[in-house]
Amino acid sequence: MRGRTVRKRLPHERERLAGRRGAEAEAYLAEHAGACRFATANRLLLAYRVLRSLGVTRPAEIRGSLDVIHNDVRAERLGPDEVHRKGAAPAHLDLPTVVLGSRGAPSWIMLGRGSEGALRSVAHGAGRRVSRTEARARLQERYRREELARSPLGGRVLCDDSALLYEEHPDAYKPIEPLDGQALS
Repeated sequence: MRGRTVRKRLPHERERLAGRRGAEAEAYLAEHAGACRFATANRLLLAYRVLRSLGVTRPAEIRGSLDVIHNDVRAERLGPDEVHRKGAAPAHLDLPTVVLGSRGAPSWIMLGRGSEGALRSVAHGAGRRVSRTEARARLQERYRREELARSPLGGRVLCDDSALLYEEHPDAYKPIEPLDGQALS
């Protein structure tokens, strides 16, 4: 099954199968795990290509890495319950985690506090300011597609999907900076 098809279908099945056990739930979890493995491999390939372009690919030149998966289901126990992080990442005690920025705001690497009240998790980021539909409608009036080829931080934006360019524009997100120091529980 193609990645886009899995991505569109899985959220609906997650809601339908919430709290259930059995073959159907196991099949969903297996597909979800496959999608997460694909995403991990994709990030690894992108990181390697960036490092290669910088001439930094020898093991002695790479001092470490951090890959934090958001939107994951793992058999992680918290009391009697399993944790399903949707829009969140692990924030285990004193382990690094990432609070995501956007195309216009930096991401933050922080140490988790391991709070059980927050399910040992941290928010995906500051959150959306407006829905995807509203972002497309508002921002298409304000920006031409060509203006979206560079991020406010100077990066080049590579995306063939015009709708996604507007949906993920920095104006569609709340600022991340006010969360600094408060994000981890």
